Amino acid sequence: MTVFVEGREHDFELGIEGFSYSDLFDAVRLRELAERFYADVEAKEPILHQALTRYIDARGEGFEKKV
Repeated sequence: MTVFVEGREHDFELGIEGFSYSDLFDAVRLRELAERFYADVEAKEPILHQALTRYIDARGEGFEKKV
């Protein structure tokens, strides 16, 4: 179900409480969304979180590229 944010006819909730599409274009809100994502991954998939953290910290350097 698409829910539009009041006053913003082209904006909608992302399905993550408190976040809407327009937040993807706001650096502060995007960072908050990313932090929520990383915390969720850490809680639900700790091994994946560890691998993701290594990848992010290395900025992808030293990892095999997949195409």
